[in-house]
Amino acid sequence: SLPLLTVILVSLGAEVYLMRNIVLTTMTEDFVFVARAKGLPERDVIYKHVLRAAAPPIITIVLLSITGSIFGGAIITETVFMWPGMGLLFWEAIAGNDTPVVLGLVYLSLLVYLITLAVLDILYGILDPRVRITAGVAR
Repeated sequence: SLPLLTVILVSLGAEVYLMRNIVLTTMTEDFVFVARAKGLPERDVIYKHVLRAAAPPIITIVLLSITGSIFGGAIITETVFMWPGMGLLFWEAIAGNDTPVVLGLVYLSLLVYLITLAVLDILYGILDPRVRITAGVAR
């Protein structure tokens, strides 16, 4: 539908631009030159070395962008299209000075944001073996 398409397309250009720059910057690193010097096929260099190293910042951008557009972009989009949802509810609660609803939606958005950060931490441990998930003092 048009509201969903609007939310996606608004941030898509900036995300693609950032992803491209992250991958291009990673391709200039020394370990990529070493992989190419070893004679690895270009496909293996890209998929096994470049994208694996570029994945954490790309995952961060994508997940935080999705989380931000769920709440921030939804308020504007749902208000413009009069689409019933949490964004429109948030806007109407602010306009109507409905403090309990505003606080509930702020707490809910905070909870979603914290869950997103926890998922990001878990994904970092999976994607990058140098990131350790341990309790206590870092060594």
